[in-house]
Amino acid sequence: MGDRNTSLVDTKVSWDAAAEVAFKCYRRLVDHGVILPTLRSDICLSEAAFAVRRDYRGFDRLNDLPTAPPEDSATVPRDALVNSNIRPVVKGIEIHVVGFHWQSDATGALTLQPDAIDTPSAEGLFFNFEGGFRVDCPHCDTNIELGGDETERLDDVLTTWCKASVPSKGQTTVQCPCCNHVATLQAWRSREQNFAAGYVGLTLWGEHLLTLTYQPDHPDNKPAWEVLCGDMADQNPAIVCCHI
Repeated sequence: MGDRNTSLVDTKVSWDAAAEVAFKCYRRLVDHGVILPTLRSDICLSEAAFAVRRDYRGFDRLNDLPTAPPEDSATVPRDALVNSNIRPVVKGIEIHVVGFHWQSDATGALTLQPDAIDTPSAEGLFFNFEGGFRVDCPHCDTNIELGGDETERLDDVLTTWCKASVPSKGQTTVQCPCCNHVATLQAWRSREQNFAAGYVGLTLWGEHLLTLTYQPDHPDNKPAWEVLCGDMADQNPAIVCCHI
Protein backbone atom coordinates (compact mmCIF):
# COMPACT_ATOMS: atom_id res chain seq x y z
CA MET A 1 0.00 0.00 0.00
CA GLY A 2 0.97 3.65 -0.15
CA ASP A 3 3.08 5.57 2.30
CA ARG A 4 0.63 8.42 2.95
CA ASN A 5 -1.21 8.65 6.23
CA THR A 6 -3.43 10.89 8.34
CA SER A 7 -2.95 11.03 12.12
CA LEU A 8 -5.43 12.32 14.70
CA VAL A 9 -3.50 13.25 17.84
CA ASP A 10 -5.03 13.70 21.30
CA THR A 11 -3.07 16.70 22.58
CA LYS A 12 -4.93 16.96 25.89
CA VAL A 13 -4.84 13.46 27.34
CA SER A 14 -2.51 13.03 30.33
CA TRP A 15 -0.05 10.18 30.65
CA ASP A 16 -1.96 8.50 33.46
CA ALA A 17 -5.16 8.43 31.36
CA ALA A 18 -3.55 7.60 28.00
CA ALA A 19 -3.87 3.80 28.10
CA GLU A 20 -7.54 3.96 29.13
CA VAL A 21 -8.37 6.46 26.39
CA ALA A 22 -6.51 4.45 23.75
CA PHE A 23 -8.25 1.22 24.72
CA LYS A 24 -11.64 2.95 24.56
CA CYS A 25 -10.75 4.16 21.06
CA TYR A 26 -9.87 0.58 20.12
CA ARG A 27 -13.15 -0.82 21.50
CA ARG A 28 -15.18 1.90 19.75
CA LEU A 29 -13.54 1.16 16.40
CA VAL A 30 -14.15 -2.58 16.83
CA ASP A 31 -17.73 -2.20 18.09
CA HIS A 32 -18.64 0.15 15.22
CA GLY A 33 -17.32 -2.29 12.65
CA VAL A 34 -14.40 -0.11 11.53
CA ILE A 35 -11.47 -2.43 12.26
CA LEU A 36 -10.80 -6.09 12.86
CA PRO A 37 -9.89 -6.78 16.51
CA THR A 38 -6.45 -8.32 15.91
CA LEU A 39 -3.13 -6.76 14.93
CA ARG A 40 -1.41 -7.44 11.63
CA SER A 41 2.15 -6.71 10.59
CA ASP A 42 1.52 -6.45 6.83
CA ILE A 43 -0.79 -3.42 6.81
CA CYS A 44 1.59 -0.46 6.85
CA LEU A 45 5.19 0.65 7.21
CA SER A 46 4.87 0.49 10.99
CA GLU A 47 5.27 -2.70 13.02
CA ALA A 48 1.57 -3.43 13.49
CA ALA A 49 -1.86 -1.98 12.77
CA PHE A 50 -5.51 -2.96 12.77
CA ALA A 51 -7.00 -3.80 9.39
CA VAL A 52 -9.99 -1.71 8.30
CA ARG A 53 -12.94 -3.98 7.55
CA ARG A 54 -13.74 -4.25 3.85
CA ASP A 55 -17.43 -3.74 4.55
CA TYR A 56 -16.92 -0.50 6.49
CA ARG A 57 -18.16 2.37 4.34
CA GLY A 58 -17.54 5.31 6.68
CA PHE A 59 -14.44 6.49 4.82
CA ASP A 60 -16.00 6.24 1.35
CA ARG A 61 -16.72 9.96 0.96
CA LEU A 62 -13.49 11.27 2.43
CA ASN A 63 -11.33 11.64 -0.65
CA ASP A 64 -8.69 14.30 -1.31
CA LEU A 65 -9.56 17.87 -2.18
CA PRO A 66 -8.72 18.22 -5.88
CA THR A 67 -6.71 21.45 -6.04
CA ALA A 68 -8.05 23.90 -3.44
CA PRO A 69 -5.82 24.92 -0.52
CA PRO A 70 -7.19 24.39 3.02
CA GLU A 71 -8.32 28.01 3.46
CA ASP A 72 -10.49 27.74 0.34
CA SER A 73 -12.00 24.33 1.08
CA ALA A 74 -15.24 25.79 2.46
CA THR A 75 -15.99 27.38 -0.93
CA VAL A 76 -15.16 24.38 -3.09
CA PRO A 77 -18.28 22.95 -4.75
CA ARG A 78 -19.52 19.86 -2.95
CA ASP A 79 -19.24 17.75 -6.10
CA ALA A 80 -15.55 18.64 -6.30
CA LEU A 81 -14.97 17.62 -2.69
CA VAL A 82 -16.83 14.34 -2.82
CA ASN A 83 -16.68 11.54 -5.33
CA SER A 84 -18.70 8.60 -4.09
CA ASN A 85 -17.39 6.40 -6.91
CA ILE A 86 -13.86 6.41 -5.44
CA ARG A 87 -13.06 4.60 -2.20
CA PRO A 88 -10.09 6.04 -0.29
CA VAL A 89 -7.19 3.69 0.21
CA VAL A 90 -7.36 3.35 4.00
CA LYS A 91 -6.13 -0.13 4.77
CA GLY A 92 -5.30 0.07 8.46
CA ILE A 93 -5.40 2.11 11.65
CA GLU A 94 -2.50 2.26 14.06
CA ILE A 95 -3.29 3.18 17.67
CA HIS A 96 -0.29 4.79 19.38
CA VAL A 97 0.08 4.99 23.16
CA VAL A 98 3.34 6.40 24.50
CA GLY A 99 4.94 4.00 26.98
CA PHE A 100 2.59 1.08 26.21
CA HIS A 101 2.37 -1.77 23.75
CA TRP A 102 -0.42 -4.07 22.60
CA GLN A 103 -0.30 -7.66 23.86
CA SER A 104 -2.61 -10.67 23.57
CA ASP A 105 -3.75 -12.31 26.80
CA ALA A 106 -4.38 -16.03 27.35
CA THR A 107 -7.73 -15.83 25.56
CA GLY A 108 -6.30 -13.99 22.58
CA ALA A 109 -7.87 -10.69 23.59
CA LEU A 110 -5.74 -7.59 23.24
CA THR A 111 -4.63 -5.53 26.23
CA LEU A 112 -2.30 -2.58 26.67
CA GLN A 113 0.76 -3.29 28.74
CA PRO A 114 3.40 -0.80 29.95
CA ASP A 115 6.78 -1.04 28.26
CA ALA A 116 9.29 -2.89 30.40
CA ILE A 117 11.98 -0.22 30.02
CA ASP A 118 11.43 3.52 29.74
CA THR A 119 14.05 4.33 27.11
CA PRO A 120 14.58 7.69 25.36
CA SER A 121 12.38 7.83 22.26
CA ALA A 122 10.46 10.08 19.90
CA GLU A 123 7.18 8.35 20.75
CA GLY A 124 4.31 10.79 20.75
CA LEU A 125 5.81 13.06 18.08
CA PHE A 126 3.84 13.04 14.83
CA PHE A 127 5.38 14.94 11.94
CA ASN A 128 5.74 15.01 8.20
CA PHE A 129 8.79 13.10 7.01
CA GLU A 130 8.84 14.94 3.70
CA GLY A 131 9.58 18.64 3.53
CA GLY A 132 10.02 19.42 7.23
CA PHE A 133 7.40 21.01 9.43
CA ARG A 134 6.23 24.21 11.10
CA VAL A 135 4.54 24.83 14.44
CA ASP A 136 2.35 27.70 15.65
CA CYS A 137 2.43 29.47 19.00
CA PRO A 138 -0.91 28.79 20.75
CA HIS A 139 -0.87 32.31 22.19
CA CYS A 140 0.14 34.69 19.35
CA ASP A 141 0.11 32.29 16.36
CA THR A 142 3.77 32.92 15.46
CA ASN A 143 4.93 30.26 13.00
CA ILE A 144 8.30 28.53 13.56
CA GLU A 145 9.91 26.47 10.82
CA LEU A 146 12.29 23.61 11.46
CA GLY A 147 15.27 24.74 9.43
CA GLY A 148 14.47 28.43 9.93
CA ASP A 149 15.84 31.02 12.35
CA GLU A 150 14.42 29.23 15.40
CA THR A 151 15.70 25.76 14.49
CA GLU A 152 18.06 25.49 17.44
CA ARG A 153 15.33 26.44 19.91
CA LEU A 154 12.86 23.93 18.45
CA ASP A 155 15.50 21.23 18.13
CA ASP A 156 16.29 21.63 21.83
CA VAL A 157 12.63 21.18 22.72
CA LEU A 158 12.28 18.05 20.60
CA THR A 159 15.45 16.65 22.14
CA THR A 160 14.05 17.33 25.62
CA TRP A 161 10.85 15.43 24.74
CA CYS A 162 12.79 12.47 23.38
CA LYS A 163 15.12 12.23 26.40
CA ALA A 164 12.41 12.70 29.02
CA SER A 165 10.82 9.77 30.84
CA VAL A 166 7.36 8.86 29.57
CA PRO A 167 5.45 10.59 32.41
CA SER A 168 7.62 13.70 32.01
CA LYS A 169 7.26 14.15 28.24
CA GLY A 170 4.05 16.10 28.79
CA GLN A 171 5.98 18.65 30.85
CA THR A 172 8.14 19.64 27.87
CA THR A 173 7.55 23.33 27.18
CA VAL A 174 8.22 25.78 24.36
CA GLN A 175 8.75 29.52 24.82
CA CYS A 176 7.56 31.59 21.90
CA PRO A 177 10.35 33.80 20.49
CA CYS A 178 7.80 36.49 19.64
CA CYS A 179 5.50 36.86 22.68
CA ASN A 180 7.59 34.85 25.23
CA HIS A 181 4.50 32.84 26.17
CA VAL A 182 5.40 29.39 27.53
CA ALA A 183 3.18 26.40 26.69
CA THR A 184 3.57 22.64 26.60
CA LEU A 185 4.74 21.13 23.33
CA GLN A 186 1.31 19.48 22.91
CA ALA A 187 -0.31 22.92 22.74
CA TRP A 188 1.79 23.87 19.69
CA ARG A 189 -0.06 22.76 16.58
CA SER A 190 0.61 23.15 12.88
CA ARG A 191 -1.67 25.08 10.54
CA GLU A 192 -0.05 23.13 7.71
CA GLN A 193 -1.03 19.90 9.50
CA ASN A 194 2.50 18.53 9.60
CA PHE A 195 3.28 18.33 13.35
CA ALA A 196 1.65 17.41 16.66
CA ALA A 197 2.66 15.92 20.01
CA GLY A 198 0.56 13.82 22.35
CA TYR A 199 0.36 10.61 24.35
CA VAL A 200 -2.35 9.04 22.13
CA GLY A 201 -2.78 9.10 18.38
CA LEU A 202 -4.62 7.26 15.63
CA THR A 203 -2.86 6.91 12.29
CA LEU A 204 -4.95 6.03 9.24
CA TRP A 205 -2.61 4.49 6.70
CA GLY A 206 -3.01 4.98 2.98
CA GLU A 207 -4.42 8.44 2.36
CA HIS A 208 -4.66 12.09 3.38
CA LEU A 209 -8.35 12.33 4.27
CA LEU A 210 -8.69 16.01 3.53
CA THR A 211 -12.46 16.26 3.37
CA LEU A 212 -12.60 14.69 6.83
CA THR A 213 -9.97 16.98 8.31
CA TYR A 214 -11.19 20.23 6.73
CA GLN A 215 -14.92 19.59 7.02
CA PRO A 216 -15.44 17.38 10.12
CA ASP A 217 -18.96 18.74 10.73
CA HIS A 218 -20.20 17.99 7.21
CA PRO A 219 -23.09 15.49 7.43
CA ASP A 220 -21.14 13.00 5.30
CA ASN A 221 -18.04 13.27 7.47
CA LYS A 222 -19.36 13.61 11.01
CA PRO A 223 -20.08 9.89 11.65
CA ALA A 224 -16.50 8.89 10.78
CA TRP A 225 -15.09 11.76 12.85
CA GLU A 226 -17.18 10.76 15.88
CA VAL A 227 -16.25 7.09 15.72
CA LEU A 228 -12.56 7.97 15.43
CA CYS A 229 -12.40 10.67 18.12
CA GLY A 230 -15.40 10.05 20.34
CA ASP A 231 -13.37 8.74 23.28
CA MET A 232 -10.44 11.15 23.05
CA ALA A 233 -9.87 13.74 25.77
CA ASP A 234 -9.30 16.23 22.95
CA GLN A 235 -12.51 16.47 20.93
CA ASN A 236 -10.65 18.65 18.44
CA PRO A 237 -7.56 16.50 17.91
CA ALA A 238 -4.56 17.79 16.03
CA ILE A 239 -4.33 16.48 12.47
CA VAL A 240 -1.08 15.52 10.79
CA CYS A 241 -0.80 14.47 7.15
CA CYS A 242 2.43 12.63 6.45
CA HIS A 243 4.22 11.24 3.43
CA ILE A 244 6.90 8.75 4.40
